[in-house]
Amino acid sequence: MFVMQLTLDERQALMSLLVSIAKADGKLNEMEKEFLKYYAKANSINLNLDEEISIDDACKLIKTQKGKIIALQEIIKIAFADGQYDENEKKGVRIIAQNFGVSESKLQEIEEWVQDGEEWANRGLELIKEN
Repeated sequence: MFVMQLTLDERQALMSLLVSIAKADGKLNEMEKEFLKYYAKANSINLNLDEEISIDDACKLIKTQKGKIIALQEIIKIAFADGQYDENEKKGVRIIAQNFGVSESKLQEIEEWVQDGEEWANRGLELIKEN
């Protein structure tokens, strides 16, 4: 939704960060792979699951505060893709937030924003579910 407000270079850096976070729990499951493939295609981003770019280098490519907040929101969203936001993923998100200079309180707001969105989407799925 917001990702298209990023430049192509910022979107590419975001893709590298998304892959890093998806791998943070030590595995990249099929649901996460499919999400990454879909996400890359939907946002006109090249996806290379084997490419390794440092978190520091990727973070440097996202310069605006708006871009940093959008990137963190998207990263947290992929962390939820497998239904969990585990401690390794949270640790990775916090490292990225620190690289961006985003405060812990702002990060908590972003996490709540994503969680609210996930809950909203799940409620909608329940409402339209056929019995």
